[in-house]
Amino acid sequence: MSLTGETATAVCNLMDAQMTNKEFDAAVARNKLLHDCKTKGFKHLQKLGPLDGGVGIKKKPDVIRMNGYDFARVGAKLINEGQTTKAEWARKCGRNAGDLRYYCDKYGIELVRKLNQPIDHEKVYIKARQMINRDGRRMKDTAYRCGVSTTFLRNLFQSKGRAYNATTIKLEKVKS
Repeated sequence: MSLTGETATAVCNLMDAQMTNKEFDAAVARNKLLHDCKTKGFKHLQKLGPLDGGVGIKKKPDVIRMNGYDFARVGAKLINEGQTTKAEWARKCGRNAGDLRYYCDKYGIELVRKLNQPIDHEKVYIKARQMINRDGRRMKDTAYRCGVSTTFLRNLFQSKGRAYNATTIKLEKVKS
């Protein structure tokens, strides 16, 4: 027998002593998978998107790419017409809301700061008085339904000479 044959026989005997045929086939399959991953890569998984720490696949958000001028011009138009908010527009473009204000100031584009309408104090007072005295609603619920803060209501009632009594849930005249 040649030296190569003796060596092959010795290797086979050594392998038979260490693991069974089933274990050997499993090791070959495992090594083949590892070899394929290293040489071919994970093209299918890469097409799906970035991996999220082994938990799952997380899709990248769709981002609109544009320069600062277009970002400010289009954003200001949409916001001034009430179609979107500053935060939503900035998120769509992959920026923050402060960038929108910066670019609008830089390029002289008018951006409405707030779209809130002025509050009609008399209407709010009448509505709140009815909700509290007639319906028995609490101050916090009344303020929420009127679209104002509880501090606003408290100051409004004070200007009209009234005070909210939390125990009776009524508006009462302030005793002087």
